[in-house]
Amino acid sequence: MILIGQFDSPFARRVAIALKLYGVEYEHRPWSIFSDADKIAPFNPLCRVPTLVLDFGDVLIESAMILDYLDEQAGDARAMIASSGTERREALKVCARWVSPTRPSRLSTNACCTSKNRRCGSNAVRDRSSVC
Repeated sequence: MILIGQFDSPFARRVAIALKLYGVEYEHRPWSIFSDADKIAPFNPLCRVPTLVLDFGDVLIESAMILDYLDEQAGDARAMIASSGTERREALKVCARWVSPTRPSRLSTNACCTSKNRRCGSNAVRDRSSVC
């Protein structure tokens, strides 16, 4: 498998995390939609990330579709999201909120500081303790 997309994308990150949790080996191509669109386009004409190229040549786009595929491959016993019912709907709500465009980013330049750590604005870092 080949995962296309930089990990600064929350969507590509969540797919990479799922691949790791499932123990799936993959090749990572950290291509940017801005500077590497010409490399992405042959796999995904929409030039979006993440893109997952499966071993047999099929290409999956959109993180929700990719995660659904990975859950299906893992089987019900190992799937991270229930296959149906209320449990599935609740899990999908959590996933939707986690990557919602209205959710404040931990890397936002408007990130607020804690009194203990003053790394704000353009210096905001990935350290969760430094942002709200």
